[in-house]
Amino acid sequence: MGTQKHRADSKNIIGIDELRTRRKKRIGDGHQGETNARQNTPANRMGKRRKARRNAMLVMGFVSLLAIFLVMGWQVLTVKHIQVTGLETITQEDVLRLADIQSGQSILKINGKKIRDNIESGEPLLEVKDVKITFPDKLVLTVKERHARALFRYQSEEFFLDEQCWVLGTKKNSAASALPGVVGLEAGLPVIGKALPVSNTEAFRALTALLDMLAQKNCLGDIATIDMSNPMNIQMMSLEGIVVSVGRPEGLDYKVGLLKGALRDLRSQSVSSGVLYLTADNGASYSKVPTGTGAALRPWEVGLRFLLGQGVGGTG
Repeated sequence: MGTQKHRADSKNIIGIDELRTRRKKRIGDGHQGETNARQNTPANRMGKRRKARRNAMLVMGFVSLLAIFLVMGWQVLTVKHIQVTGLETITQEDVLRLADIQSGQSILKINGKKIRDNIESGEPLLEVKDVKITFPDKLVLTVKERHARALFRYQSEEFFLDEQCWVLGTKKNSAASALPGVVGLEAGLPVIGKALPVSNTEAFRALTALLDMLAQKNCLGDIATIDMSNPMNIQMMSLEGIVVSVGRPEGLDYKVGLLKGALRDLRSQSVSSGVLYLTADNGASYSKVPTGTGAALRPWEVGLRFLLGQGVGGTG
């Protein structure tokens, strides 16, 4: 009897819990329905439509402004003024012809890399340093004219190089040149309008640094040959036949700065042989015979090797 009463009470409790759950669900459904009803009122629907129209108008306005800007830019932002700076012997008209740009061209179509490639490939003597657009209508090209600093023989042909070892052209005749000849440098086929293909980057850097300094100090006309057989022990030969030992490509500003005066003093004494040592520590010193390891080549040997396109052995 007690057990049956307990089971009845348990059923009553379960029934009460179900009623409470159903009641909460009905209340929740009622709240959700009220919320949906409020959101679906005519006022809310009208507000959503207004917001959608406003967003659409903003997008259309932005697109219209962009279209106007592009049209006006295409018509108004045109090249009206072109300036080329850094010219020495080449004319501005020649540069503009190579660059393939004209007055009246849209400034939005200016491609700096293409202009640079057009100019440098069309004229090896020109290096484009900068292409600058000044809105609304000005284009400024800054260029540098390259100058021959040395000669390099490849097989039976001689090529002019600037201080960056940029191949400028070929020597057309057999007349003597006031430029030094580079010997002892292993390089591939020179291509005009490109850097000399040297596999030894150490030798390439040493040569470019030396040529640049010789040009700055106005010493190119004093040197007959530059021997790059050993880039850590650079040797040169003066026009008189004096071996100039540069050694390591360090302190070139100081070393080459000594060269002009030292050669002038030796010329005043009618010296045409021996070795002039340029060092960062001891300055310039002269010896009638080479000191250290190796031996200096005699002037006629240097000239013969250059004519034959052979490397000149360095002194110690």
